Amino acid sequence: MTNSNKYIIALIIILRVFAALSMFFWPVLGFVFVLTMDFVDGYILKHRCGFSPEPYHRIDKPLDWFDYVVMLIVGLRIEFSILLIIFFIFRLVGQFFYMKTKNPRYFIVFPNLFEIVYLWIVVLKFHSIALTVFIVIFRLLEELYIHDVLPNYLQKKGEYPKFMQRLGYRDKF
Repeated sequence: MTNSNKYIIALIIILRVFAALSMFFWPVLGFVFVLTMDFVDGYILKHRCGFSPEPYHRIDKPLDWFDYVVMLIVGLRIEFSILLIIFFIFRLVGQFFYMKTKNPRYFIVFPNLFEIVYLWIVVLKFHSIALTVFIVIFRLLEELYIHDVLPNYLQKKGEYPKFMQRLGYRDKF
C-alpha cells in the first residue's frame, strides 16, 4: 500500500466517522452525508486506488457498522421502535453471513431495511405512506442491482455499463 493510499484511507475514515456523528445534530442531513460518503469511499477506494473487494470491505464494513450504531442511538432517542431494533439485528445477521462467506447475495436476502426504518422515524413518518413504500422498493432494487445484476453484467461483458463508464467507472471490479 502506498503512502498516498494510507492518507486517502485515513481521510475516508475521518470523514465517515464525522458523517455518522453529524446525525446526532442533524438526523436527516447527517444521514444524507453518511450515504454520500459511503458511495464516495467505494468509488475512491475501488476505482481510484484499485482496491479489490476483500481489502475494501475490511475498511467499509466496520464503518458501516459505526453508521448503523449511531443511527440506532439517534433513532431510539427520537422514538423507541422495536422495528428499528429488529431490522438492526436483521442487518447484523446479513452482514455476519456475508463476512463469513464473502457471498454478496446475503445482502439481497437480508436487505438494508434498517436505514428505511431509521428514515421513517426521523422524517418519513410525517409524510405519506406512498413515499415510504417507494423508498422501500427503491432500496430493495438497489440491493439487487449492486449485489446481483451488476456483478453478473460485469462477469458477462467485462466492463461497466455505459452510464457508469460516463461516471468514471473504468476498470472491472
